Amino acid sequence: MRFRDRLLSETRESISHSGRCALPEEGLPEPLARLWDDVHRAVEESCRRFGETGDIQSGIEYLRKRYVSEKLDGPPRFDSESVRLAYAVSYHPAHAFAYLHLLMRRGLGQVIFGDLVSPPKVLVLGAGVGAETLASLRWMSAVETRLVAGSRFVLVDRAAWETTRASVLAPTVRELWTQHKFVFDEVTSDLSSQQGLDFLREECGHADVIFCPSVISEMISEHSQNQMMEVIHETINRRAKLVLIDHKDPEFEHVSRQWARRFTVLSDGATPGVIIPQPTAWVRTHLLDGANHRIPTKSYPMAWSVLKAR
Repeated sequence: MRFRDRLLSETRESISHSGRCALPEEGLPEPLARLWDDVHRAVEESCRRFGETGDIQSGIEYLRKRYVSEKLDGPPRFDSESVRLAYAVSYHPAHAFAYLHLLMRRGLGQVIFGDLVSPPKVLVLGAGVGAETLASLRWMSAVETRLVAGSRFVLVDRAAWETTRASVLAPTVRELWTQHKFVFDEVTSDLSSQQGLDFLREECGHADVIFCPSVISEMISEHSQNQMMEVIHETINRRAKLVLIDHKDPEFEHVSRQWARRFTVLSDGATPGVIIPQPTAWVRTHLLDGANHRIPTKSYPMAWSVLKAR
């Protein structure tokens, strides 16, 4: 089932808020607690439908090892649904939670979206499942509801994530979509290719916000991020925000400084670790059980840089 079809569906797979599924920290703001709960309901239901938990376990082990050796072996490949679901289990929930934490508790939401006068077009490069999209929509719905209706999110990735988004992302935004009817576009394109660079040339000038999350790390390992930076620098709308956000490490800091030479820095910073709540009991029992690198994430050190054209 495609993403839009899943948004339109009113099936038993709809998320219920009658009880907690995951284990959010006591005292979390409602938007963070609800996001964590909703994401884990969707992830758990998707994995149960897929059925082959052994394949998902193998995918988690592959991702854990590949990210450690990314500089030598290149980024992971997401050619199979089992690996994409493995990412949805082991990375997507923590990423979405960490992004919303930064938007709400570190003031990034106001920096990125606060001065917009109309619903934005948001371009997400290296979107994966859609953690940045989910966090942005949840922030808007909690803080700047006027921006939700009519907003447009363009999710770009070299891998075909449509099926995974339909099962993992769609249930977490369906309620908001039925109220406000924002737009999702999904684009499969390799941004290191000529086709991908041509796509950027066409789209960057129309975006109000451009998210560059882990795509930067992937392109560094493939020595192709300079081309992407040049294209964005040449074509970005002068009022648009460019958001670099990823795990805090020396490489990200180096890239942020490199991009900052070409843009005006509106905000940059880092946090030593966003504390990540525990996943559901079912996920801990069947998938993130602690064996063979299948360990739940406990915290994410995050770094960001919000830029604007000079």
